[in-house]
Amino acid sequence: MIPARNRIDLKSHHEKRDMLNINKMPPVFHWTLLLIILLGWGAVSGDTDVQGTDPRVLEVLAEIEKEQETISTLQTDFVQQKKLAVFDQELIIKGSISLQKPGRLAWRVLEPMKYNMVIEEKMLRQWDESSNQVQTVSLSSNPMFGAMIQQMNEWFSGKYTAMLDQYHISLTSESPVALQFTPRETDAMFKVIEKVNIEFSDDKKQIHQISILDKTGDQTTLTFVNPRINGELDPDVWKVQP
Repeated sequence: MIPARNRIDLKSHHEKRDMLNINKMPPVFHWTLLLIILLGWGAVSGDTDVQGTDPRVLEVLAEIEKEQETISTLQTDFVQQKKLAVFDQELIIKGSISLQKPGRLAWRVLEPMKYNMVIEEKMLRQWDESSNQVQTVSLSSNPMFGAMIQQMNEWFSGKYTAMLDQYHISLTSESPVALQFTPRETDAMFKVIEKVNIEFSDDKKQIHQISILDKTGDQTTLTFVNPRINGELDPDVWKVQP
């Protein structure tokens, strides 16, 4: 439980939008950028240089990939905590995520504002309660959006071995399994991210918690609760507008 004095009280839609930088960027990225393109679903490919990586880390990555290959759908609630380095306060965001292979994702924020994002068939649709408008973006015709979504796709795919070209990966805990990702100096994220810590469920089938420390000292923690694996998804989860 977070003490009330340490929580940021968002009293109006305008305050909410200012805190989340919605006025400065498309809503889909107002926390995605804060999370450094955190979430995703899909496959990654290509040859990866694993030299210099701890053999035990490679074993654990292979185990995670094997377990996550069995997942076709995932639904989970989440709580995101954002602590700003310049304030002794935390911003709390709550919502849910629905995922279906290959390439379908629904991200819904319920508190402190309402926002929905749906990705399917290389199209991104988003809605927020402040504008009450639906925006549609073609990922294939917008390289920036496409690249961001591709980065998102690499996190929940479980194909972490392919990310060794971008990150140094170390094992910080065996039980539960926890990994630390540190951007390589040659990767664009090196200038933004200090480190990313990921803790997995006991069965390694899904991520339990992700914590990101950026170069400014801000820290974002995303905790997934009540996960449901390989269940039938309600068709309504793919509706972007309430």
